[in-house]
Amino acid sequence: MSTRILDKRGKVASLDYKFTGTEPEWNDAESLSVLEYYDRQHRALQFYGYYCDQKFLKDLVVAWMPKNGYSKEYTNQIKNAPPSVLCGVAGKFVRMLDQGMPDQHPDAKEHFEAKDIKNKILSASGYIHRFINDAQGVCTRNNVSSEEKKEKPKVKKTNPAVYLENKINAAVISPLEDVIDSICEVTEKTPPAKIPTLNLGNFLRTNKIPARGVKYVIAWIDKQLEEFGGALNKTDPELVEGYGWLKTAQLRRVVTNFEKMREDAITYSAIKQKDRKPRTKKIKTADRQITKLKFAINNKEYALDSIDPSRIPFGQRLYTFNVKYRQLTIYLAENATGFSVKGSTIYDFDKDKSVTMTLRKPLDILPLILSGTPRKIDKLIDGLKIKTKPAKGRCNENIILLRAFDK
Repeated sequence: MSTRILDKRGKVASLDYKFTGTEPEWNDAESLSVLEYYDRQHRALQFYGYYCDQKFLKDLVVAWMPKNGYSKEYTNQIKNAPPSVLCGVAGKFVRMLDQGMPDQHPDAKEHFEAKDIKNKILSASGYIHRFINDAQGVCTRNNVSSEEKKEKPKVKKTNPAVYLENKINAAVISPLEDVIDSICEVTEKTPPAKIPTLNLGNFLRTNKIPARGVKYVIAWIDKQLEEFGGALNKTDPELVEGYGWLKTAQLRRVVTNFEKMREDAITYSAIKQKDRKPRTKKIKTADRQITKLKFAINNKEYALDSIDPSRIPFGQRLYTFNVKYRQLTIYLAENATGFSVKGSTIYDFDKDKSVTMTLRKPLDILPLILSGTPRKIDKLIDGLKIKTKPAKGRCNENIILLRAFDK
């Protein structure tokens, strides 16, 4: 642990003690009232924020972890991580405990208890809990032998939604937690206009946060607004007492700042969604579309052979013949992109113009269809005066693919 910040007595060296005072002590903690307990806690947060850097505070947490049930592997993960992985308030609370601060005040209700200091620190540090839990997998992968690696099943990939939430916690929520830390260092002389805040709109744009991740940011802001609002509106006595060191004007500005950040987040999300380009449907090649298409390759009774089925996708006109029921079907494309095929069904044909008819004398008609142009075939069909019904698009083993045209 770094010793530059500590003096010879092991106390945080307060070079500017005339302005900041010395490191808060807790020898008389048992005689403190609830208000005095939190006032001293608040002064300690300001004091450590003034003198202690992130590396020193992280070292405090690293030293605290083995004493509180964390394994060596977990501790090393935090030790080797950059100082920014921890919110500063975590180390500040650890320092206060080391200096004799009681982990709870006997008269404080559960909302303000610090008896479960693990949760207190992990909550203050934002996403460190998930970081510690994920560290186990990293440690295991780094320590297993090559044989164990082969035998070990593949690690299940993180759910995309969980991955996105973790990313938002690290990229956005953690800096917002730093804003909360800065608010804890506000003094009575701090004017409301100087209350710490964050230009969230610019921050989200700079970090290119996806629109679908903004909901996690809004949920976090709503939680803070509920707490600060309860103190401002005096709807919760415990919150009023807990934030008693903030003047009404200062507390009102905090609420206003968070409301502004919430509006910026909503605006950013709306603009981001509006600017998002619609997903372009990936068009499969003709060969991939026809892999499951069912049809008759040939038929001896009518002396017919099917054309190459890859000519159907993107085509404009198609003629098929059902050898079992003597049905001729004429397909006309619905638009310029032509037909598409999925499974054994033809899609994107004009349902009003595409028809099926039963031929009385197929041996007389089929040769004309096989040899004629689309215009001649149309005249031939119009002269037959046969009842027609809408085409269905389904193909099977009885269907001969007669002809296909691209125009």
